[in-house]
Amino acid sequence: MPAVYPVFLIIPMAMCLGSFAWGMRRFFVRHGPMSLGLKATTIAGLISALLHGTVIVTSPQPTIAECSTGIALYSVSLLLFWWAEATNRGRPLAACFTPVGPTHITMSGPYRLVRHPFYCAYLLTWLAGLVGTGSLWLLPNMAAMSAIYGIAALKEEKQFSSGPLAVQYREYRSRTGMFFPIFR
Repeated sequence: MPAVYPVFLIIPMAMCLGSFAWGMRRFFVRHGPMSLGLKATTIAGLISALLHGTVIVTSPQPTIAECSTGIALYSVSLLLFWWAEATNRGRPLAACFTPVGPTHITMSGPYRLVRHPFYCAYLLTWLAGLVGTGSLWLLPNMAAMSAIYGIAALKEEKQFSSGPLAVQYREYRSRTGMFFPIFR
C-alpha cells in the first residue's frame, strides 16, 4: 500500500512554512540590513524545512496516531502564528536579532498566555514534523531550532529589561511563560 499519510503532513507543514515566510517579508520590520543573527535563523529555517520535507516523504509510513498528532501540532502552530499576527497587525514587531529595542509590550491575544507566541509557533512546527513522522533524525534539528529561538527570545527579553519598559515587562514576565503558559 502506498504511503498516503505523508501528504497529510506535507500540506500543513507547507502552510506553516509559507505563513512564516510571509511574516518575514510582510509583517516583521527590519531596521537596516539583515543582521547576522537573522541571516543565520533564515538559513537554519530553510535547512530545517528541507530536512523535514525529506524525512516526511522518505520515512516509513507513520502510524495514524503519529500523523494525527503531527497534523494537530501543525494546526496549533498555524492558529498561534496568525493569532499573534492579528494581535500585532497595527504595530508590527521587529524581526529577530534586530538591534533596535522594543517600543511597546503586547499583552493581549496569545500574549496573555506566552511572551513569545511567534517563536512558540515555530517550535510547534518543528515538533510536529518530529512527532508526525516518529523519526529521531529530526531530534537534533528540533534542538538546534529551539536553541536559536531561545537565544533570540533571551536577547529580546534583555532589551525589554534594560529599556524604558523594564518595570512593566518585569511584571508581565512574572505572570506569563516564555514559550509555555503558566498555569496557577
